[in-house]
Amino acid sequence: MKRVTRVVISFFFLSLFAGCKDEPLLLSDAISIKAASPLSQPANGVNEIELMVHIGADSDRDKRTVTVSSDIGTFSNKAATITVVVDENGDGKVFLKSTSTGTATVKATVLTFSATVQVNFTYPSGISFENPAIESLVADNNATLKITALIDPLTPTDKRDVVFTTDNGTFSNNANTISVVAIEGKAEAYLKASATGTANVKAVNLDATAIKMVTLTSSGAINFENAAIENLVADGFSLLKISAHIDPNVDPSKRFISFKTDMGTFSNNEKVVSLPIDVAGNAFTHLKGIAVGTATIVATGSSAMTANKTVIFTQPAADDIFKIDSFTDNIASDGISTIAIPVSMNKNLAIADKKVTFTSTGGSFQIPNPVTISADSDGKLTGYLKHNTPGPVYVSVTAGSITRNLTVNFAKANPDFMLLTGNASLSHGLNNTLVLSIDLKRSVGNPNADFLFNYEAIDASGNVIGVFSNGSASNASGAATVSFTAGETNYRGIVLITVSLKSNPAIKATHQVVII
Repeated sequence: MKRVTRVVISFFFLSLFAGCKDEPLLLSDAISIKAASPLSQPANGVNEIELMVHIGADSDRDKRTVTVSSDIGTFSNKAATITVVVDENGDGKVFLKSTSTGTATVKATVLTFSATVQVNFTYPSGISFENPAIESLVADNNATLKITALIDPLTPTDKRDVVFTTDNGTFSNNANTISVVAIEGKAEAYLKASATGTANVKAVNLDATAIKMVTLTSSGAINFENAAIENLVADGFSLLKISAHIDPNVDPSKRFISFKTDMGTFSNNEKVVSLPIDVAGNAFTHLKGIAVGTATIVATGSSAMTANKTVIFTQPAADDIFKIDSFTDNIASDGISTIAIPVSMNKNLAIADKKVTFTSTGGSFQIPNPVTISADSDGKLTGYLKHNTPGPVYVSVTAGSITRNLTVNFAKANPDFMLLTGNASLSHGLNNTLVLSIDLKRSVGNPNADFLFNYEAIDASGNVIGVFSNGSASNASGAATVSFTAGETNYRGIVLITVSLKSNPAIKATHQVVII
């Protein structure tokens, strides 16, 4: 009798347990874990492996916390174990990274159920140059170029050797190959060369390779075409050609020669001028002066090397035929304004000889070059030269067998004012663009080309709005354009657009547009 009673009681408690909602059953659930990213990542403490865990969707919510652990690496909580609550579909994710190499076993556990997956952490790989661009090195077998290769700073100590090789020149060990141990991810080698050309430098670490190019240039020596002492009449317009030469294979960024004089001026009416070399490595200018004395001319080449020559300014001879009177240059090159070049001729000359021919390397006189002008009864005449390009112009003045050369300089023709036109309204949105037309004007003639601009757009509250794009420099007619878009904005109303000259912000114009 007692035994029957015991059976009834046990069945009763079993039935009660089965009906308890606070103790859910998970017998139908299966747990899994798999990698959602590549199973292998470098052990650099940065790259992560994304892992997905899943349990059955019919589990009660209070039993959806999954514990994930790994025997190598750490999760986003910087620990080897992390918990994740799966969503209503039974899915969750964790991220694992490591600074140690090897195969990690990752285990996901919920209640008494578990699943595992294995992932790999390998040696960090890859190599690059700190400056991958083409660089230049003077090939004098003395100057050196530091070349830095970069590898992952977490690469194991015994894997940090970087081998540099070059097909032109040598490294600091006087060989074309050198092995350098990277420190904190950087390996440095120093290249030198004795012959111009191109060096291809290769850096290798483990199975990774990087290649860069180095241009080997000349030593930069400079010399004058005529290094001897020369004489020049100090009449203010007579010219002496000064020409210098450097290796034409010099680095493209250094293809210039600078001239400096302590007496007289060059073609730009200054004591210093810097000029690009031609394909043969030559550059020249002209020297003139008004004071008697000795000038020292210094030419500086691409690598700061210099050469000197001496020019003696002598007393000018009497003007037996004609002279060029004082004149004003640095006139604006607006195509209208002129430089007046006055000439006084010997009144004792025959009337037929009282004429002068002007020629120039740029611009034009009263009629296209050359122009011949007859003197008046007092022996006076004037040539009027105009130009639409700033810079020096070489002028020759000839009377009979006598020719004198001079240099005049045209200044940049700046605009006096600006016009700005465009549509009066603009829809908001990135695809809606307002094209503004800019027109630079001068009171006399036309401004030069290639002026640049500043742009600004302000809404009614004084806030900057919109974006400008495709702004062009002004052309020979003073015209330029720029595009404006209000973009994705909630603002609707008036926007004041201001365009000003970059070189002279006081010259500006405004345009009002309504954003709709």
